[in-house]
Amino acid sequence: MAVGFLAEHLFAKLPGADADAKLDAFVDRLQAAQKRPDPRLARALTTLVEQGPPIVRWASDTCEETLAVIGDARTAGSLERLLPTFEPAVAEKWRRAIDRIPRGSPPPDLERWRRLAGSRSAPDRDALFRAVLSAPDDDGALSVLADALQELGDPRGEFIAIQLAETRGAASLAATKRADALLKKHKKEWLGPLARVTYRATFRRGVVEELELDGSWKASPAAWAELARCPLLRTVRSIGGKATDDLLVQFLVSDQMPSLRVVTVESDVVATAMEERTPPRLEELRSTDWLRRDHGERFAERVVPLFERTSSVDAVVCTVDALDTLLASPASGRLRRVGLDKVADADAFACWARLPASCTTLAWGWSSRTELRRERSGVTLHHTLDRWTDLAALAALAATIPALKQVEIAGPKAPDVAAFSALTARGVTVTAGALVPRSGRAGGMAGG
Repeated sequence: MAVGFLAEHLFAKLPGADADAKLDAFVDRLQAAQKRPDPRLARALTTLVEQGPPIVRWASDTCEETLAVIGDARTAGSLERLLPTFEPAVAEKWRRAIDRIPRGSPPPDLERWRRLAGSRSAPDRDALFRAVLSAPDDDGALSVLADALQELGDPRGEFIAIQLAETRGAASLAATKRADALLKKHKKEWLGPLARVTYRATFRRGVVEELELDGSWKASPAAWAELARCPLLRTVRSIGGKATDDLLVQFLVSDQMPSLRVVTVESDVVATAMEERTPPRLEELRSTDWLRRDHGERFAERVVPLFERTSSVDAVVCTVDALDTLLASPASGRLRRVGLDKVADADAFACWARLPASCTTLAWGWSSRTELRRERSGVTLHHTLDRWTDLAALAALAATIPALKQVEIAGPKAPDVAAFSALTARGVTVTAGALVPRSGRAGGMAGG
């Protein structure tokens, strides 16, 4: 989130009818910030200190304490530059606060990227983007890029910062809505040349992570081949959509997709491509149908051998009918996660007992998502409600899991879990809460 936005909202809409009440509310916000340190919030508070509104002077002790707790080396540098503008007594107090701010040395690459960020020039901003694309899993590089872009007034910086906060569970509902509003406005710009052939996209950590390609008619064969070499693909972990498999394969085997983790294998074209050039970081295979062939037969002949040969794959999504074939494989003991497609709850629960001990998660459903997770303390059932969920039926099925220790139910609003009273009586912990939304889904790309 933009530092200016944070600074403005630190003391915006403070409750209370008088100055004393508003001061108390401001102090409460600062104390809450101390419990969840965030350097961006520290920089926002530093901006307030520089602006010098009365409320900051009235709460100076708490401001100093907060910055001492949540600040970083960059915060300390900004405050040091302000010291000559303060009265001597005030400067001495701030000096003591600055001395308490941690000054841990960043990794060498981050230090280099921060130097680039400090230049605030467009060419060096591009260098930061290239640094992120060269290390697409590095949240530190993304954080540096976010700071640099915010200082340049680029809304992508705020978007990245919010999504990084989401990964830590530290983003507010207002921030998530803000991120989606930014994405709606800038999605085609941020997808760059890929926007032309994208039907839907999902952004995580501020970069595109999932791509659903549009129909083959969106570009010429030569243009598709060029787009398969686009550097923006380097952060993509999953790709699919409407494009023909001949076009899709160009992306799946592209040198510009080092982050690819998930591949859907539902045709001989894709299966052959994966046999000839398996993505180095492949973790999950998905196969629930087959183009013009019997799925069960092709799953056994093409998907299971690919799973067996690819030691990095420990997750498979398939149909209930294909599950027996998968579990008969000598490599089934490597499974950590199984997903089932188009399956009734009762059939999914029955499958749980058949999974190898190595498998910690069984997942199924779409709008109503259910997971069984094997943890040290026992089994946890997590279910996301939709309007068709029958909680009583779900509770009855949950009761068939002997090691069940916890049930988590999430929905648009905190649901009533009275149907699980029998499980509570046998010592199962049942919790209910509202869904935690995430930003990042970019649809409506059709039309260029």
